[in-house]
Amino acid sequence: MSQEASPDAQQYSQQQQALFLNQAPPAGAPYPGQQPEFQQPPYVKPPANTPRSSQDWEYAISRVWLPRVFIVVLLLGVLWLFMAAVNAGYLNEPLRCLLGAVLAAVMYWFGDRQVRQQREALGQVLLGGANAVLVLTLFAAHMLYNLIPLGIAFVLYIMSIAFGVFIAVHHRSQTLVIIALLSGYLIPFLVKSPASPWMFVLYEAIFSIAMMLVAMRFNFRAAYIVAISVPHVPLLILYVQGLYDKSKYLFLIAVLLQHFVLYGITVARRYRHKLDQMILLPIGFFLLSLWIIGLYSGEEGYTFSILMALLSILYSVTTVLSLKHKEMSQLFASIATYGWVVFIVDSVGNNYKASVLLVLGMLSFALGIKLRSLLQQIVGLTLYLFSALLILFSLIPAFFSSETLAWFLLVISMPIPYFMVKNEQEPKWIHSLWNVFNWVEAALCLIFLTQIAHVLSKSFSSDVQHLSLSGAWILYSAGLIIFGLITNRSRVRLAGVIFLFVILLKVVIIDLPWVSIGVRAALFIALGLAGIATSRLLYKKKQDEEQPMSPDA
Repeated sequence: MSQEASPDAQQYSQQQQALFLNQAPPAGAPYPGQQPEFQQPPYVKPPANTPRSSQDWEYAISRVWLPRVFIVVLLLGVLWLFMAAVNAGYLNEPLRCLLGAVLAAVMYWFGDRQVRQQREALGQVLLGGANAVLVLTLFAAHMLYNLIPLGIAFVLYIMSIAFGVFIAVHHRSQTLVIIALLSGYLIPFLVKSPASPWMFVLYEAIFSIAMMLVAMRFNFRAAYIVAISVPHVPLLILYVQGLYDKSKYLFLIAVLLQHFVLYGITVARRYRHKLDQMILLPIGFFLLSLWIIGLYSGEEGYTFSILMALLSILYSVTTVLSLKHKEMSQLFASIATYGWVVFIVDSVGNNYKASVLLVLGMLSFALGIKLRSLLQQIVGLTLYLFSALLILFSLIPAFFSSETLAWFLLVISMPIPYFMVKNEQEPKWIHSLWNVFNWVEAALCLIFLTQIAHVLSKSFSSDVQHLSLSGAWILYSAGLIIFGLITNRSRVRLAGVIFLFVILLKVVIIDLPWVSIGVRAALFIALGLAGIATSRLLYKKKQDEEQPMSPDA
């Protein structure tokens, strides 16, 4: 009884015949010994009438922005209806507040229901609106109608904000957390100001710390940043009002408490986003230093110096204790550097602040090179450039002056970073940057010599002033050429030669019409000797370079 051959057997037979006849197997058939491949299901093209971009736009408009816009429209309509009823005399003051509370409850119930039915965007808008209506109702009852005394109003405000935070955490909504944050920071401005600010100021600090911990616990990144940065604004507004000048220690306590919590979170490394901590902690310390400067700088006593010294010591000790963690130690080192800079600058006189800042900036940059800390290098370089700008805008009035010392320190310190970077394995672009600093150094030397020549000769005649300035420039040009010869830098030598021609133009155009014949003779003799000597030196160097080497060399 014959059986019909299976498809696999037929395919194998065709492969054997193809190999026997030295032909390739049929297209799509596996070679002998190769397992047949499984065929994948055919690709189904999505319908052309529903592109993804149109679906995204539809979702964004109908489910995200539509409820946000029209909840505002609804609230405006309710507000106008409320105003119409009030103007008609249908609603007295207690009834108005009661209706506001009822509206907030209805919005909360409806919003919670929408969230449970997977309509998160609409539900969150309604929940945030319910919290806003509740806060506005309390504001009307307390500030407009005097139905609620200060203490009770403050407690009710806190309860409403706590309720808003509970809703946000319950639904895991960062948007609702931020709404509750902003509403909470506005509470001191929604109640009548008490005689003592302790209730307002300490509330802002405690509320900020509590929201920092909540945002960290539920990983609300944006809310964490808002909780750290925003409270400084209401505190500043409260202080600028001028009602609490005698209680400014409370403002210091508030910002210190918040910063110490931020410091503790960073040291314990409990926050997940390291990049945020690398940015937020320095910003927090900078804001704290501004508060200390604004509250106590310039006053008699040592409050400012003691506070800055203690904070700098804290971050210095933390730097040493965290050396095993390179990134964190670099972060704490940069903050400690800034703290010590503020402390030292406040301790010296105004005339020497620029010099001290320059030296501190150079030392900070050197520490960054040694620790290979880019953050520390940026701090040091920023401080150095800032002090350099201060020095550039301060002209030298006399030879023995603080400005002369500052300019001298700037001139001798400018090349130091180049040599420090040159000895380290730094990226090439940094070496190129410090090459630019070398040309800046040349310009600074010229400006410094010009000012010194002017200061030393300003009490003499006009002839002596012109002669001394040109003489200083000639010496500077000669110094450039000699330095270029010693270091074998053709660009420096060329710069010195070009500057000789600049001096010649200056003598011909500016000096000749105003100086006597004797001064003219001295200037031209000096320039002629400088040009001939330069040519002789460069000619001798050219001969030395072209001279062939001896066999024994």
